[in-house]
This record gives sequence, C-alpha cells and structure tokens, in this order.
Amino acid sequence: MLLDDQHPAAGLVGDVPNDRRLVERSAQLMIALFAASPGRASGGVASRTWAYSILGAFQMVTVMWLDDDYCELDTLAADLTRLLWPGIERLGKSPG
Repeated sequence: MLLDDQHPAAGLVGDVPNDRRLVERSAQLMIALFAASPGRASGGVASRTWAYSILGAFQMVTVMWLDDDYCELDTLAADLTRLLWPGIERLGKSPG
C-alpha cells in the first residue's frame, strides 16, 4: 500500500475547483459526441450525465487498482469495456 503522499492520485483528490476543471475538460468531447448521437435520450443534460458517469467509473477503478493492483491491467480494461460499451454503442444507433 502506498503512503498518502506517494499515491498517484495525491494532490488530485479534494481540490474541488481543480477536480471540476479536470472533469469538465475530460468530458467535453464525450458530451459533444453523445449530444450529436442519434440514440440520445434528452440532449445535453443526458450527455453530461453519461460523460461524467463514464469518467467517474474510470477514475474510481483506476484509484482502487493503483492502490491494490488486484488484477492484470488487461483484465481491468476488458472488464471496464464489457461494463460500459453496451451503453456507449447504443448511443450510435437511431431510436426505435
């Protein structure tokens, strides 16, 4: 286990203004793509929720994995892909 000041996320957690800027910057492309997709549910609001949810899933899994290295990196990537891809793929399809 890493000491707090050695953790890869040290300095990133708890700084709300910087955390918000990082999330917004990271989410912008996904928000735009989701808003423009034919399968979107309710435009920009849903697009933001989806983008933030994906970023949150990646952030939490990454923080936990870096602290515990509980599986191989390829397994982690495959698990996240299986979890998130069906929803992302559905966005590219026309409703109905």
